[in-house]
Amino acid sequence: MFFLVVLSCVALSQASQIFPAILRHAQPYNFGYAIRDHTSDQYRQEKGNGLGGVVGSYGFKDARGIVRNVNYVADHAGFRAQVNTNEPGTANQNPAAVLVNSHQPVVVKAVEPVRPTSIGRSPSCSWRLQIWSWIRRCLGIQWRRQLCSAFDRRSCQRIRQPIR
Repeated sequence: MFFLVVLSCVALSQASQIFPAILRHAQPYNFGYAIRDHTSDQYRQEKGNGLGGVVGSYGFKDARGIVRNVNYVADHAGFRAQVNTNEPGTANQNPAAVLVNSHQPVVVKAVEPVRPTSIGRSPSCSWRLQIWSWIRRCLGIQWRRQLCSAFDRRSCQRIRQPIR
């Protein structure tokens, strides 16, 4: 077995000399496309300088007239984008390095406060009481105030009657 491992290592080391790694350097590029049909228009254009910098844009327009155009730059300073849109639900909020120019009117609805319909015992309380009542019945342990300190005191006050 040891012989096979050594033989495999030797074969792999020799294979790396036969098939040298081909290193390719980054090169500048440029591409783009545009699609137009009866329901929408879409486009994308991007240009890379070969040194890690990229400049581009993309966008669409749908049948309802919603438009989004994004111009972006990615380089040593990070990714930065400018978004021009009229999409519903967008606002002129600028998260991170993104500049959003929204032309959608802002609509704010009044929110009514939530009122509880009834206040009852929490579900987590009921399973604790069931477990402790089962332990008391099976083991004959008297209920003590020390056991209540680990749990909710209000639930313990309800059942502090002695065991019969």
